[in-house]
Amino acid sequence: MPAAVLREQVTQSHTQLRACQFAEVATTLPGLIRNLHTTLATGTDHAELLDLAVYLHVHITRQWLVHAGAPTDLVRRSAFLTRRLALERNETTTLAVAEFAVADVLLSSGALELGQVKLDSLTLPPTTTATAGLVGLVTACHAMAAALERRYGDMDAPMDAAAQVAEQFNATGQVDSLGFKFSPVSVGCFRMWLALEAGEPDRAASIAQTVDPKRHPFPVSRSIYWVNSGRALAQLLGTS
Repeated sequence: MPAAVLREQVTQSHTQLRACQFAEVATTLPGLIRNLHTTLATGTDHAELLDLAVYLHVHITRQWLVHAGAPTDLVRRSAFLTRRLALERNETTTLAVAEFAVADVLLSSGALELGQVKLDSLTLPPTTTATAGLVGLVTACHAMAAALERRYGDMDAPMDAAAQVAEQFNATGQVDSLGFKFSPVSVGCFRMWLALEAGEPDRAASIAQTVDPKRHPFPVSRSIYWVNSGRALAQLLGTS
């Protein structure tokens, strides 16, 4: 199948996932994975298809498995498959995308030490408009790792650096060419979650008042705001 057709299908599937059209993604994803890997095996447009395969598994396969409540082992397998593809590609930015997915999966599944090691060893590309989403998100993940390890004093520095990336390179909230979106709204949602993890629901509620979720174009991301806002208010009501 031509690379251009596969790229169009991957883009469509990613759009559906962000719109919470999970059933539609589930219907087309197996065939999309099969077609992409079958074409990849032919050696045609190999570098381009390796990049596309990493994009597919980081943004769609991994995320769909998480939303579907798949077993942790299966989510990890998808991330490590992606890393093998990126190692074959052997290009800094593509490898950083895959390594981010591995770190995120490890942290999310409770392997905090391994996740932190992976984050610390990750080599990011230079920050440009094309890579700002990736750089901002990886930087914010350092704050997330600190929160999960209860190193609350280590959260602010990486989060402030991530916020600076969002303001400088992605203030309008555009999706970068790597498929990432990290904007000031994303920063606000991260800060809300960090405050909740630190046991500060009042701070999370205060941050929520400064964030306009409607500025984020994707329902799946707006829902994160409302979940964390609800958590903050529920905790505050419980202590009143």
